[in-house]
Amino acid sequence: MRAAGGRAKPARGVDLDRPQDFTRVDRDDMLGRVERFPADLQGALDACQRQAPGFRKGGRYVSSVLVAGMGGSAIAGMIAGGALRSTLPVPMEVVQDYTLPAHARRETLVFVSSYSGGTEETLSMLEDALERGCRVVGTTSGGALKERLAEEGLPCFDLPAGVQPRAALPHLVAPVLEALERTELAVTRRAAAEAVRVCEALAAECARGRPERSNPAKRAARAMAEGTPFIYGSGVLRAPATRWRTQLNENAKVLAREDFLPDSNHNDINAWPFDPRAKGCCVVLLRDPKGSRRVDQRAGLTRKFAEEGGAAAVVEVRARGEGALARALSATLIGDFASVYLALLRGVDPTPVEVIARLKRELARRT
Repeated sequence: MRAAGGRAKPARGVDLDRPQDFTRVDRDDMLGRVERFPADLQGALDACQRQAPGFRKGGRYVSSVLVAGMGGSAIAGMIAGGALRSTLPVPMEVVQDYTLPAHARRETLVFVSSYSGGTEETLSMLEDALERGCRVVGTTSGGALKERLAEEGLPCFDLPAGVQPRAALPHLVAPVLEALERTELAVTRRAAAEAVRVCEALAAECARGRPERSNPAKRAARAMAEGTPFIYGSGVLRAPATRWRTQLNENAKVLAREDFLPDSNHNDINAWPFDPRAKGCCVVLLRDPKGSRRVDQRAGLTRKFAEEGGAAAVVEVRARGEGALARALSATLIGDFASVYLALLRGVDPTPVEVIARLKRELARRT
């Protein structure tokens, strides 16, 4: 049955402790894809080491790194760049636009990423990179991007087809890590191996069969069902905070907002005790056990002021692992699980993205 405007009516929500009922809402098993995140990450890391054998440093100096992509491709670059920020010898920036920044030049490594290979902004940035003479490497499952890279004789990391782009994050982040390793800008393989181990343990803890009382993702989903999620991250958890928002938008079909500590303590914090709309919000604090002590104190005070303002719920999510990459990906994975569990609570199929598809159709008519 469909509601006015062509939108599917939400089904009745399900009990999160009755996984046998999940397929009634999650018809394409998005949850199963999230549960396979660690295996997909390991497979992608292995595949990348075998692919694009000609892509190496080759004596060419790299002055900066740009990751050109949208959606999951952009998040992959943000996660990698955030995790490696303290060790990368050159600036790394994610570009979500039609053109590259003015500083892009021959010495710039441009990582052009589009899961589908048809993302118009990414294709435009590829042409811009070619005109500027940048060093280019790509990753895609096919489409126009694959064709253009082949025409130009440029290296490409191949992605498996048939995955929802937002569910392809393990496949999108692995090529970025491998590219940085091969250009000798970062040592990533040991960190990636730890991230796989941490995510394996966490996936078991968040799996559908784990009861809500001991499942951090189900508990987070329950809290977010109480109000509009406001997600706060800092340091290596900035990109995961953004990923939480976008997964909540696409999977759970809810509005959400992310903000960052410590900056939000210079503006956002002032509103919590005064705005009556705080009562319709759920605060999600992504906590990094190895992050700044001062930021950790600020997170505690942010919780205090949100609670004083009457926030509907406050939930804290702690990252796991020793290395920055493991902590970033573990916080990301909990959010991916939570977004699907919130969809199940709301009776919303997490896979379709009808409004995005409609936007693309309408844009196509205006070219």
